[in-house]
Amino acid sequence: MILWDANIPKDPDGILSYVHRVQVRGIRSWENPAIFGCVLKTLSSMESLTMVRTKIPPLDEIQSPVPFGEFGEALTSLTLISQSCTLATITSFILSLSNLKELVIDQLGITSEQLPSTLPDTTHRKPLRWLLLEGVPDVFETALVQHCLTCSVLNMDVCSHSVRQLIALSSETLANLSLEGKRFA
Repeated sequence: MILWDANIPKDPDGILSYVHRVQVRGIRSWENPAIFGCVLKTLSSMESLTMVRTKIPPLDEIQSPVPFGEFGEALTSLTLISQSCTLATITSFILSLSNLKELVIDQLGITSEQLPSTLPDTTHRKPLRWLLLEGVPDVFETALVQHCLTCSVLNMDVCSHSVRQLIALSSETLANLSLEGKRFA
């Protein structure tokens, strides 16, 4: 489902972009992973991306003339629901979004816990406005801590092993904290 907006900006390459919010549902595999990269790179006005039960292809499979890190400058909100992917893919994808302000992850399944050897530098990243983590493995939360992802509003499972680390890391920017019991045993 793609939601259209009347405000039509033009990107530097002259492509008109109408799309501000994109929702992708139920794509368990991409026959051509480059299509995923093409969608992200072509929609230069996209501010919000929601992916529900949709596979994020490994970044090295997204072949495109434009390097992966050059898309999504307008993308400020990312919601991932019922995802299953490798730790390397999800971490690289999130950290490559330099202007991300809101990150919601609900029910993340990690299929491999290996991080890539290189990830984007996040030391100068501005804090997220909002970070919501529910049903997220500790290994993913640890990766966020390792890459200094801080936030102003933090909502997460109280039973998480990384809750203390995320609170401490965000202590200078944290304005609102919500802790909940795990929804699923």
